[in-house]
Amino acid sequence: MLDHRIFNERPESQDRLIKFLERMGYEYVSRSEAEKKRGRLNKVLFEDELARFLNKQNYTFKSREYLFTPDAITKAINAIEVPLLQGLMMASKEIYNLLRYGISIEQVIPVDGGEPFKQHLI
Repeated sequence: MLDHRIFNERPESQDRLIKFLERMGYEYVSRSEAEKKRGRLNKVLFEDELARFLNKQNYTFKSREYLFTPDAITKAINAIEVPLLQGLMMASKEIYNLLRYGISIEQVIPVDGGEPFKQHLI
């Protein structure tokens, strides 16, 4: 007798892709956990995780290492937080482009014995 059950390959292929990405070092975030990390359903970014990541990053200016200031981190997160007016896919694409091509954030750097210098970070 013929078996007429419909096979849905989507969950199986998604599971394989998730396992592959986890082997590459990515962390799987469940839907419910993602909603908690976003804070609201109309947000795309995990702002707390992004702020923690940026707090650990530094950059070199005139042979000195500097951390990003809390103000610069807030400006960066606000600059890439895009509204979901056109849906999640379009918002994700816009965020990807902003991250890929960079954005300019101004940060004031104290200079020894002189006026603070405004640095534009991209």
